[in-house]
Amino acid sequence: NGSAEAFEAEMAAKGLGGLFYYFDQGYSNIAGTLDSMAENAAMLMLVSGLAWAAVCALFLTLYLARIRKELSVMASLGAPRRRMFAHAMAAALIIALLASLAGGAAGYAAYGKAADSAYASAYAQRGDSAGLPSQDGQTPLEGDGHNSPVNLADEFTMQKAPEAALYAALIQFAALIAAAAVAAACLCGKKPMELLRGVNVKGRARRVSRAQTRAAPSAGRADTPRAQSGRSLATPSAAPQAAGTGGPILFVLAYAVKRMRRSALSCLALLFVSLAFALSLCELGYSLAGRNDALSALYRDMEVDCVISDLTGTKTDGLEISTSYIEVFATDMYNNLDEHARDLRLKRTARYLLDASEDDVELLKGDYRQSPNLIMGISRVEAAPALSPELGVEISYDEGYDETLFQGDEMVCVVPEDMAPENGKLKITMVDHIMNEEYGVLEAELTVAGTYKGGKTIYCPWEAMRELVTRAGGAAYTESMGFIAADNNRLDELKQKASKYFTNPSLTAGETKYSYALTVNDETLEEAAAAARREIRLLELMIPILLGLSTGIGFAAGYLFIRNRKPEFAVMRSMGTGHLAIFAAAFTEQLLLGVMGAAAGTGLYILIRGTGVMPDYVSLAVYLGCYALGSGLAVARVVSVNVMSVMRLNE
Repeated sequence: NGSAEAFEAEMAAKGLGGLFYYFDQGYSNIAGTLDSMAENAAMLMLVSGLAWAAVCALFLTLYLARIRKELSVMASLGAPRRRMFAHAMAAALIIALLASLAGGAAGYAAYGKAADSAYASAYAQRGDSAGLPSQDGQTPLEGDGHNSPVNLADEFTMQKAPEAALYAALIQFAALIAAAAVAAACLCGKKPMELLRGVNVKGRARRVSRAQTRAAPSAGRADTPRAQSGRSLATPSAAPQAAGTGGPILFVLAYAVKRMRRSALSCLALLFVSLAFALSLCELGYSLAGRNDALSALYRDMEVDCVISDLTGTKTDGLEISTSYIEVFATDMYNNLDEHARDLRLKRTARYLLDASEDDVELLKGDYRQSPNLIMGISRVEAAPALSPELGVEISYDEGYDETLFQGDEMVCVVPEDMAPENGKLKITMVDHIMNEEYGVLEAELTVAGTYKGGKTIYCPWEAMRELVTRAGGAAYTESMGFIAADNNRLDELKQKASKYFTNPSLTAGETKYSYALTVNDETLEEAAAAARREIRLLELMIPILLGLSTGIGFAAGYLFIRNRKPEFAVMRSMGTGHLAIFAAAFTEQLLLGVMGAAAGTGLYILIRGTGVMPDYVSLAVYLGCYALGSGLAVARVVSVNVMSVMRLNE
């Protein structure tokens, strides 16, 4: 499936182009939807992977930040690196194992339910959309299922692979353990003071040495206010001075930037979390816009064929449908049904003779049904199945004519090549069966407007045929009737209006006021649209889930990121810094990381997708708001510390 174009191109290169016709049982109609589903799955995989990577990076960063002190104590007591490494890996191993087991079990259970739900939803669409509503507003398609195209779901075998969830859990466990092992190995190679302070001791010593060198000329002035201020900036006691001299805004920004520089690794982890969530939101918005466009294109471009049949739905030709039914879809006199129909297909046949005598006419009357000499009036080429390109028929039109000639009322015709007269005028004797043993006979002259190979049938416009049979004394009916729905978004309205004149086809049809049935073949459209709507609902559901997660992640990240800084905040409080200033400094630090991460994620999205579909800035703003809310709650909880309780705890 999907390789017809490539095959045709290969055959054309071999000089065999145009010789093949392709029958894919409706696959080409839903190929776009299937491709969209595949893209949707890949996008969800990307979003899930980014969220997983962000949370894992945050977990590892904060976990290792907590284990630093324990490792520093062990290192200072002379514990071997192997024991330090085992201690660091023990908790990570337990957490990773429990998380992977729980995630694998949940994924295994959810996989089957999701697959069954998707299959059941698709199967429920089979044929149910072709029926016309009854007068009481219901949609009672009879249960015989006759004349309903085979739904794709009927032939579909569900291939489930719930073990994929277990494989994903195994991969997660291995990735977590590998990352934790690398990070723990790096930590175990550090000196106790490096672990305790989280900085490189040699580098810090060099910075202190340079600072002392710069301070040497000011020796003897160490007790001046300027020197005291210089010393205080290296400690949390700088808070009141900075707040007093540079203003609260400068203090907040300077303090936040300074803390971010001192905790670069943790800040990078938080920045990556924000980047991943922002990029995921942008990708979700991109996919959602694409699915909505695809759904609109599906309703705009797919043709829904509608066919008039007898009440059982078994006969669509030779019906002798009167002109009053034609006017239902051709004029605005009947419930404005003409707004819902285009490319109306009509057909009317009679018999003809060339250079006929009276005896020939009488012989034709006696053998009317078996005569192959048909003259057929059609409103469109599609009304004559024998002219279908799939059968290899190609019409050669004369100059000034094309297939639109059948939509007019000019006395022209398309004839077999061996029947075309040299002067372009075809004289025939037309014989039309009126009723019982009564026939109408008419001499007619038609202008040849085109030819085709093979056959004996003469094709002319339906309106021209209507005039000819009327002049011959016959009735201007159509033997078959069909049309294309004009607006696929109004199919329900079409069915509702048409239910006044047509019923649903059924093999068990009893006595009814209806003469004909109408079948709206929209099963493929509704099936593809239902799949597209499910994708859209899933994407729309993912956005609030991500926003809710961002609130929780903001709270967890903010709380874990600053929870160990309670003594720092206690010292700042004891030095006179107010609650609001401390909150603003810590919150600004978190907010800056969130904004920078969101900006980086948005820039990465534009770099990948281009400027064709711009990010949903409203969703990004809501995300930042949720992230800020979570971070603000976490910061407020941590900074509302009681100075004396922290001091007693440290003591």
